[in-house]
Amino acid sequence: GMTQRFSDKSVEQDRNERQRQLPAHMHLNVELIDCVFLTCSMILEIPQTALFSKKINSNEPKMYQSRHLRRLMEAVERNVFEGPAENTREAIVMSARALSRADWESSVELCLSAKIWESLPNFSEVIRPMVIKLIKESALCTYLYCFGTSFESISIEYLSAYFEIQSESVENLISRLISEATLNGTIDDQKKFIIMKPNAELSKIQEMGLILADKIQVIIDRNEETAEF
Repeated sequence: GMTQRFSDKSVEQDRNERQRQLPAHMHLNVELIDCVFLTCSMILEIPQTALFSKKINSNEPKMYQSRHLRRLMEAVERNVFEGPAENTREAIVMSARALSRADWESSVELCLSAKIWESLPNFSEVIRPMVIKLIKESALCTYLYCFGTSFESISIEYLSAYFEIQSESVENLISRLISEATLNGTIDDQKKFIIMKPNAELSKIQEMGLILADKIQVIIDRNEETAEF
């Protein structure tokens, strides 16, 4: 154009200079950000949705919720015909639906079918195994929240084989759920079974204790963030 005619820069130099003027956030791949965000939302939200669907008490601390994922899932549920995933968003939404059934194998396959993952550095060595591990753990939590109350006891060895997670990791995860009061059960002395207890309403003291524990955790997190600065 007119500017180029009176400039001593070549077209290539001008293009490179314009690229350097572009804000850093505009260099990011929006599809990849969306994919990672939806995957994280799915891993966090699906077990909590399963848990809160079983709760009668409305005074629970608020669950994590991604409106973005929820809207996409509701749109898919309204569809009369459901075909194969045609893009990254559809793949993650279908993965989330498989996860809500505790079907970790389908969830992993659908989630990682998105080609955009391959643009991440170290995807095969680091990211892929991490995503598989997190989906398995999320599926295990979903399974226990959805179906746990149907059993008097559940074999840790069975859960380990079904979700392909080491027995020790299954035991640690279950211990955490019990300590957080999201799973009503105990692990037997031989550490072979989870003994499920019938769901009972929490007493007022227990409710207040859980709310207090959440508030203390928030303060601890803020203190750690402050200490980093």
